[in-house]
This record gives sequence, structure tokens and C-alpha cells, in this order.
Amino acid sequence: MISEENGNRNGMRVGDIRHLLVEKPSVITPDQPISRLLNCILKDPRTRHVYVVDEAGRMVGSVRLNALVRYLFPYESLDTTESAGEVFRILSANCVGDIMSEDFHWVRDSTTLEDLVRIMSEDQVNELPVVDDRMRPIGEINMLEVIMAWSGVGNG
Repeated sequence: MISEENGNRNGMRVGDIRHLLVEKPSVITPDQPISRLLNCILKDPRTRHVYVVDEAGRMVGSVRLNALVRYLFPYESLDTTESAGEVFRILSANCVGDIMSEDFHWVRDSTTLEDLVRIMSEDQVNELPVVDDRMRPIGEINMLEVIMAWSGVGNG
């Protein structure tokens, strides 16, 4: 149950709830085959994003689970309003870099939970990567962890 004292949680930051986060998010390089991406997602059924990193481990993109579904089942999942270019991109994909999005959001330990929720709402996602100062994924935070922190569950 959420109590009145939770009003004092304003200003909480991602770093304040690191103990609740996934410590090692799923990562892959853009040159990897899509079969390896599929294995990353199947390895942990909670995975909804795989973060694409360069050779130095810095984030360069993201692949959402729904992008993989669109690749695996193109005709069943493609929106009929999509451009021919988008359809061709999905159908001709050979590696992770072909289906990854370079337009992704991320947070740092210093990001407030209010900002995190705003970003998730705008991006329509339930999780985001947490990156360090060099843009390397160091964790993943999801909406359930935010709710746990906000309600006081899991704080101890």
C-alpha cells in the first residue's frame, strides 16, 4: 500500500534503487546474425530489449522485442500504413544492425524517477538501459522496479 510518506520520494534517482535493477542487460554487436539476437531474447523471458554496442561496449542502438517479431513474422505484423522502405528494410535484414533502432533513450544513475517515467511514457516502453559516462550499458530499469521503489516495496 502506498503511504503519505511516499510524497518524500520526489527527487529519487535511478542510482538510489540500483539494488532493484537488472545488473547485466542483454547486449549484442550490430554485425551479429539475427539468430544470435533471438538467442539473447530467449535466454531470459523478461528481456524486451537487447542493447546494441560497439567494439568498446558503448551503446549505438537498441532492438525491441517487437522489431524482432516484425522480422520473424513480417507479413503478419507489418502495419499496412508503413512505407515501402520500412517494409523492405525488415524483409532484407541480415544482421542485428539492419533491424536495430539508432533512436533510443537511456538513463543514468543521476536521472530522477520522475524523468524516467516521463521518458518511458513518451517512448512507450516499460524498460530503459542505464548507462555510464561512456555510454556503456550497466543496468536496465523497468517500470515494475520504479513502482516498487515509489511504493516502498523492496527498500530496506
